[in-house]
Amino acid sequence: MAEQVVLVVTVLLFLAAAVVSAVKRVRLPYAVALVLTGAALATLLRRAVDEGLIAESRLDGFELTPGVVLYVLLPILIFQAAFHIESRRLLRNILPIATLAIPAVLISTAVVALLLFLFGDIPHHRVLVAALLFGAMVSTTDAVAVVAIFRDLGAPKRLAMLAEGEALFNTGTALVLFGIILKIMVDPAAAADGVLVLLARGFADFLWLGVGGLVFGAAVGLVCSWLLALAEDSRVEITLTTVCAFASFLAAGLVGVSDVMAVIGAGLTVGNYGRTKISPQVIGPLEHYWAYLAFVANSIVFLLVGLSLRAEGLITYADSIAVAIVAVLIARASGIFTLMPLVNRVSEHKVDLPVQTVMWWGGMRGALVLVVALSLSQLDEQVLAAAGGSEQAPAWLEWQALKPYILHLAFGVVFFTILINAPTLTPLIRMLGIGRITAQDRVAAMQARLLAKREARLRLLGLRDDGVISREVYDLVTDRYVRAEAALRRDLATIRRGDASEFGVDDERRMLLGHCFAGESVQLRELFYRGEIAEWVMKDLHITLDNQLELLKRGDEPDLDELARGGGTRLGDRLRRWSGRLLGRGRIADALRASLVGRDYQLAVARMSSIEAALVEIKDLETAGAISNASLRAVSNFYAGQRDAVRRRFESTARIYPEHTARMQESLSERFCLQSEEDVIRELVDRGRVPEKVAAEAVDEIHDAMGRARSLQKGGARLIRPEELVRRIPFFSELPPADVARISNVLRPISFPAGEAIVNEGDAGDTMYLIATGTVEVEARDEAAPGGIRRQGRLGEGDFFGEIALLAGVKRTATVRAVEPCAVLELSREDLTELTSGHPDLDKAVREAYRARILASVLVHIPAFRRLDDAERGRLAQEFRLRRFAAGDHLFEAGDVQASLWVIERGKVQLELAPAETASAEADPDGAAQTVAAAAELPPQTSLHEGEAFGQQHVCTPERVGYRALAVEPTQALVLAHLELMALIERQPGLRAKLPEVTGGPSVAELPPAGGNEPR
Repeated sequence: MAEQVVLVVTVLLFLAAAVVSAVKRVRLPYAVALVLTGAALATLLRRAVDEGLIAESRLDGFELTPGVVLYVLLPILIFQAAFHIESRRLLRNILPIATLAIPAVLISTAVVALLLFLFGDIPHHRVLVAALLFGAMVSTTDAVAVVAIFRDLGAPKRLAMLAEGEALFNTGTALVLFGIILKIMVDPAAAADGVLVLLARGFADFLWLGVGGLVFGAAVGLVCSWLLALAEDSRVEITLTTVCAFASFLAAGLVGVSDVMAVIGAGLTVGNYGRTKISPQVIGPLEHYWAYLAFVANSIVFLLVGLSLRAEGLITYADSIAVAIVAVLIARASGIFTLMPLVNRVSEHKVDLPVQTVMWWGGMRGALVLVVALSLSQLDEQVLAAAGGSEQAPAWLEWQALKPYILHLAFGVVFFTILINAPTLTPLIRMLGIGRITAQDRVAAMQARLLAKREARLRLLGLRDDGVISREVYDLVTDRYVRAEAALRRDLATIRRGDASEFGVDDERRMLLGHCFAGESVQLRELFYRGEIAEWVMKDLHITLDNQLELLKRGDEPDLDELARGGGTRLGDRLRRWSGRLLGRGRIADALRASLVGRDYQLAVARMSSIEAALVEIKDLETAGAISNASLRAVSNFYAGQRDAVRRRFESTARIYPEHTARMQESLSERFCLQSEEDVIRELVDRGRVPEKVAAEAVDEIHDAMGRARSLQKGGARLIRPEELVRRIPFFSELPPADVARISNVLRPISFPAGEAIVNEGDAGDTMYLIATGTVEVEARDEAAPGGIRRQGRLGEGDFFGEIALLAGVKRTATVRAVEPCAVLELSREDLTELTSGHPDLDKAVREAYRARILASVLVHIPAFRRLDDAERGRLAQEFRLRRFAAGDHLFEAGDVQASLWVIERGKVQLELAPAETASAEADPDGAAQTVAAAAELPPQTSLHEGEAFGQQHVCTPERVGYRALAVEPTQALVLAHLELMALIERQPGLRAKLPEVTGGPSVAELPPAGGNEPR
């Protein structure tokens, strides 16, 4: 038997290699070719046996045992698929993927089961359960062939991510569901329970098996990742990933969770978190290793499926196979075309109808369906025991009839998707216009040819200078190339002058941006292979750049916010940000923020290098004359802005964490030099100048030194000394060291990574912040502004914010977000009182800023002033006058002309009816009626505190009021009088059109006198 297995595996692998090599010429999916090859070989072998040419066919009698199927091939196929899923892409598309993985699988299972129940002629008395079993089994999809087709056609990468993510997770969901239904099928006790009990138990099992399996697998993956960090040998690292795949599968059965979901969780964890622990030089061989294992597993399954084909079996079940194929297509359509429109309503990233159509037709079934179908024999002993041990029992006979029925139906469905769906998917994609060759693609190809011809001329010049070719030959060939380049430039110019709707200036600019983004990706990959950046840096920036390319292909503009964040949307980063916000203030929260700032630094270093590579690309295109001057200027300006923004982030981080930055720079320098040493040594070995044994020892020493160099950047990121931060604040820059030390004990330094919200609008605020280094942006919610957010401006070093909530005791009036890594000094209300008592300049500056910002906050919410821009509201704020009132003073009396806008800077004001009017109302019913009328004039809010305003309508249209304003405690108010407002409008005529409410109402002089009361 052992000899037979070795022979069969050897022959199968040889056939797989031969088939894969051959199909490249005929452009046939290799899975299709493998099945056809297996079927053809089986036919030839059987005919040879029938004609007596050979006595026995070892291949014809060989079958995959259920143990090999379950414990060898299944973990390989699932782990390899999960290992290559990038978590950021997965999270970006999690809603459609989750929809396809859970609700769509349930719909598919139900629809297939219903149609098979009605028309399938199932050989079992529990027809519905058997139909559900088959429906769950064929709900798994295989993305290998589909993704290969997508790549060949240049389809959007998001389409490949949707296919891969769906195939991975719906496999887990479908197999968990399959296991639950199979348990009901073979367990008589479970079958005896009622429907509601079965549904409740099934739902609980689904959660435990599915979610529990994912969590358990992730835990195994974490352990493997920690071991990978300790490994210093490439062979050990590759072995650990193999152990992780099979250990998670086997251990899950002991714990009682889904083994498939456990492998998915382990693969995702090792493929994302664990990758950061793997040595850079091992990543390539590791990926090739798992790709090879998956190739072997797929090849063996598909070839053996072809070898297992029996024409008589397919004829026997032909009607049921046809029903199954139609049912699978209808079920797939039911899940996608009903659920995706619902997902589009709530998802930011839409899945349009052409993509839905491709996903429907591209939902191919592959090796996993066949593996599950073949694994049914694992339950023979259990079914036989349930049947009383008798092979003549009806339950056992039905089981024996059901297995080939399910196997042949599964084969039929898989064959159909491989033989029909796969070959026709390419024409369908082209017909729908997905990934079609556009005018931009043609221009890009012409530019590539132009650059290639120019480079060829330069290399030809080197041959002439070296004396390899004569000057005459050089001139002859160069003349041909110069003419060809001129023709390409004319063709490019013709396209630019043609139909702008097909290819305009904006199209060329976006195309050039795409060219530069692609150049950045190449540079990042080279930096990683040279050991200068970590893999997570390369992957994060790759995903960001790929997202920009997708936007450009759709005709949109690059997402500047995402480019600014770099890799700031990774799951780990989100968890750190969330944990930091949850913990608030403290050593742990500060450490989390510090780790994010350190990541910002590494991303900034890598992006600076990739931007320089993009600028080189732009220069090459300019030299070759392959792009218009307008596009060159636009893209050059874009990248100049990107370079300045990244440099500011880089420098800001260096100022906040000088020691950590120095260590990271030292680590980078060491690794750069060591990688250069290794490159030189390997080059000398290739030239035969250094023996390989000596070189191997030197390379091992270099790798050890690289490990030590990488450890330099693992230390904690300590913030710059508080005294140095304090000296960057203008108020404290000239103070003696003793005062700086005292202030440093009051102010608490905190660092924030780019994109982090320092304060959020609507939160309670009892602290203010002074910016020591970096830049922040102030934004507030405004329904009238684009996107519902109004950006109020930026603050830099030496500025402060948060004083409104601190001094007025109100909620935050705006959100302040770090534009780049920044360090701020936090100050509480008590500490502010202590600090300003000895520094009047600081107290004055804080009060003036408080007044300016509280007025800006009030004015932007007054309807009459909404048409003004920020500068005009700033000029209006200068017209306010400060007035002080003692406790018990009246700001104005009932019956006075109210002609002012009042903003409470400090204290409390109560709006109320005059006591005399209330007493008169009690004595005279008519007076009571007047009191009611006066009371109706009271504003909705009668008790006003710091930061609140009243009189908004009266500053526009003065009128007499039936209430008075009383200072409940010592109060300071900022007052804008109607006359001052009118005077400003006279000085600024442009305001007249923006303030129709003011100019359209009666003036104070037009109101009749009332007892000599002056306007207030």
